[in-house]
This record gives sequence, C-alpha cells and structure tokens, in this order.
Amino acid sequence: MKQDAVELTRMIMRKHYERDLDFVIEQMAEDIMWIGPLKSQFINGLDNFKKILEIEQGIPFQIKDDVYELVGESEEGCVVSGKYTVYNEGVQNYIMLAQQRCTFVYRRQEGRLLAIHIHVSNTADNLLAGNEKYFPFKAGRENYEYMQKLIQEKIGKEKKVCFKGLNKEEYFVDINQIIYIEAGHRKSRLQCVDKAMNIRVPIGEIETELPAQFVRIHRSYIINLDYVLNVQYREINMYDGSALPVPEKRYPQVLKTIQDYHENHSYR
Repeated sequence: MKQDAVELTRMIMRKHYERDLDFVIEQMAEDIMWIGPLKSQFINGLDNFKKILEIEQGIPFQIKDDVYELVGESEEGCVVSGKYTVYNEGVQNYIMLAQQRCTFVYRRQEGRLLAIHIHVSNTADNLLAGNEKYFPFKAGRENYEYMQKLIQEKIGKEKKVCFKGLNKEEYFVDINQIIYIEAGHRKSRLQCVDKAMNIRVPIGEIETELPAQFVRIHRSYIINLDYVLNVQYREINMYDGSALPVPEKRYPQVLKTIQDYHENHSYR
C-alpha cells in the first residue's frame, strides 16, 4: 500500500495543477472533505469539490521539488503527507510561486484507494511580517522577485525616462518598474516597485508617451499590464497589493485588453 499511496498522491497533485479534472475526480470518494488555502476551499462532498475545481481549469500550474511520504496506514486506509513548490509563468494573467504542503487521507474501497480528506496549505512563514514598506509579507517579496525575473527576461534592458517632481527635482524612472499611475490635480503619482513619487505632469500627457503594456482603466488610473495579479469584477489587483477600480461600462473592454495582452506576451 505504501508505494501505491505515495505515487497516487504525487499523480493527483500533478494532474490537479495540470487541470486534468477527470483524473482527479476519479480518485475521490463521494464524501470527500477538502480544505484548501483559499477562503472558498472548505468543501464537503464530491459534487461541491468538482464545482470549485471547475472554476480553476483555465489556469494551469506546474509543480517542482515535490516529496511525499506515508505517515500512517491500516487495513482500512492510509495517510500521506507531502510538500512541493507550485508556480505559474504568466498564463491567464497569473504569476505565482508558492511553497505548499498537503495531507491526503485515503480509504480502501472496492479494491483501491479513494481520497476522503485533503488538506492543502501554504507555508505560514511566508506570511511573517517584514520591515519593507512595499512588500510587508515575505510571500509578496518572493512572488515579486519571481515575477521580476520573468519580466526582465522578456523586456531586456531598462527604459529610463526623466520626470520633473513637484519641487522641480528630477526623477529618472525605469518605465518597466512603474506598476500604475494615478491622476491628481495637474499632477500624477507614479507607483513604482520600490517607491512612489508625485510629478508635475497630467496623466493625459503621460499616457501618450507610454509603451503598449500601459492601459487606461479609469480616468484616474493607468496600469502596467505586466504587474496585474488578477482581475475581479470591476476591480484589478496589482502586485503591490493595490486594488484599482474599473468603471462598469469600461470593464468588458479592459478585461479583453488584459486577456489579449497576456495571451500574446507569454512569459514562457
């Protein structure tokens, strides 16, 4: 049973992140209990389990460094625990790198093992507070560093532009480091990766000079599509933790623009 259970767990996790839903469902008992790292992932029953997983099918991930071991067994079943790193390289607007752990409880039924309980969690030490202003959590910094590696591979060298500040100081800013731009009264605020600055240029003037990865989502906001974390209805979450609004009438076009950009600018 030991080898079968360990290999089955490995296969379930890989197939899950490859989004092979049919395979995963076949390994579950009707009374499966699933506790995942997200708020919505506290599920009883196979039908509910399947509904939640169906939502994720368009976002494949990859697994590396996965290790599993049998931690208990009896004639009725067994328990397997494991750890691994899951990542996504920019598919469907997501870039993520996270260390996770899992525990599977199996019941032997009709001559084979079926999962009756699954618990998946992110490592808690990634959420320890740090001293950095723009990345107060370790997980945010790790995801940012991973994302920066992918972005730099794609865009190559820096593209610096000089902006004048409110007190006539000069800022030399790498365009690729701008996460978003916010409009103010006859001025604009640049939110960059490691700092924010106010400049004496209206957002409309900046917009005409920006490259293709910048999109106006609101009269007050221009975003860098390379730093979009995810999109919710009428709201875009950026990698610095900002949640930026999108007007209802503009939302369908903004969403299509983001989707088209990431489909045509793969990080792979």
